[in-house]
Amino acid sequence: FNEILSYLEGVKLAIEDKTDPLLQSTLIGVLIEGTWMNPLCKGAHNVKYMLPPDPNHTESFTFLNQILAFVPYFKIIINVAPDMSDHALDFIRHIKKSGGYVAIGHCKPTGTVLRNAVQAGGSYIIHLGNGGTSSSLKRFEEGGMLEE
Repeated sequence: FNEILSYLEGVKLAIEDKTDPLLQSTLIGVLIEGTWMNPLCKGAHNVKYMLPPDPNHTESFTFLNQILAFVPYFKIIINVAPDMSDHALDFIRHIKKSGGYVAIGHCKPTGTVLRNAVQAGGSYIIHLGNGGTSSSLKRFEEGGMLEE
């Protein structure tokens, strides 16, 4: 996780460098995609770097807050699989309240779980309809990603 934090520090330094006008006008933020996803939908991501989206999980919540500390400097979109924890909605609300943006992807939510995640603050979809499962076919209980 230190590599991600180092990367974010580098983005911050690049944005603060006022000598490159092109960089200043194009670099607006980052996407943290692989940490809080469903391992069954991981695609090329390494499971050993995945954490549950749960504010009660100390390592996960500490890392999240270290990432969110960069919100004053640039936009941060964080992918969260709302189907991976009973506390994922609290996790999403915390990101939103802290000024981050929540993406939903690499997951298998039911329609109800997806609707609840959007109501909690999710505003972006990653890999609509496929991605991690190498297929466009996902279960659609009460609607799903494509039907919502």
